[in-house]
Amino acid sequence: MTTSPPVAAPAATIGRRVGAFAIDLGVAYGMAAVLVGVAVPIVFGVGATGDSASLAVAVVLAS
Repeated sequence: MTTSPPVAAPAATIGRRVGAFAIDLGVAYGMAAVLVGVAVPIVFGVGATGDSASLAVAVVLAS
């Protein structure tokens, strides 16, 4: 028994592509903002001393 291949879906319109791209950018920028929001307090919280206790406090406060 032979079966015919499924019919291909029509290509997305330019509006749908732009919308999907905007959503992708929003997700990427959101993830970057969270990472920067965690990393910056840790870096500035430790400071020049590099004390492990300061690092632990900064990690706890950032999360």
